[in-house]
Amino acid sequence: FDAFLNAVHPQDRDAVKQALADALQRKRPYDIEFRIIRQDGVMRHVQARGEVTFETSGSPVRIIGTLQDLTERKRAEDLLRKVAERVSQKTGMEYFQSLVEFVAVELGMEYAFVGKLINAGDSVRTIAVHARGGFAENFTYTLADTPCAGVAGKRPCFLPDSVQSAFPHDRLLADMGV
Repeated sequence: FDAFLNAVHPQDRDAVKQALADALQRKRPYDIEFRIIRQDGVMRHVQARGEVTFETSGSPVRIIGTLQDLTERKRAEDLLRKVAERVSQKTGMEYFQSLVEFVAVELGMEYAFVGKLINAGDSVRTIAVHARGGFAENFTYTLADTPCAGVAGKRPCFLPDSVQSAFPHDRLLADMGV
């Protein structure tokens, strides 16, 4: 138990101890979210759910439960909160510029843009572009043979690197050196 408690973030230890004490005293399941610090120093957000098994005499025998990593969910919630704080008060072009800047900076992206489908959905005209640390001129491009061809109203596309090799006919990618 001490090894587990030592992994709990110091600011969360009292709450975890209290949740487990309540489970022992009331003989009810526990459910608590808290932070842990792994041996490599990385902090993770987790949710612990479980219950204490007792002997017929009423003495606790063991704790059975699960520990679920919530770190990615917490990160997504934090990003959504930040978007709401930084972007929601803006309107028009200022909104879209704030949005692409936020996405580029927070996600560490070289390029981020928002565009509008035109020409019966065959092309996109950008509304706001953030490129290599600053805003860039809007542009129009044809969707065929580009990463955005499948994205526009259809499905997500995640390409962390080597984008140009996946879409060798996309001239814009070649020009951007992606």
